[in-house]
Amino acid sequence: MRVGIVGAGVAGLACAEELKRAGISAVLFDKGRRAGGRCSSLTLDGHAWDFGAQYFTVRDERFAARVAEWQSDG
Repeated sequence: MRVGIVGAGVAGLACAEELKRAGISAVLFDKGRRAGGRCSSLTLDGHAWDFGAQYFTVRDERFAARVAEWQSDG
């Protein structure tokens, strides 16, 4: 089975990760040039520029575990 996911923001990326863990192949489609959605950033001339949300709130234990993984992965 292959699954197409529209949107490579936080939700789309998390969905793709969960499908991969379940052994299901997923393809991400996004209108932007890079993944990240509202959490994307761009580096120009050595300076990082963040786009979208400046912060987000973590209230769910499952999401907190995912965010901890992202932080440990850098």
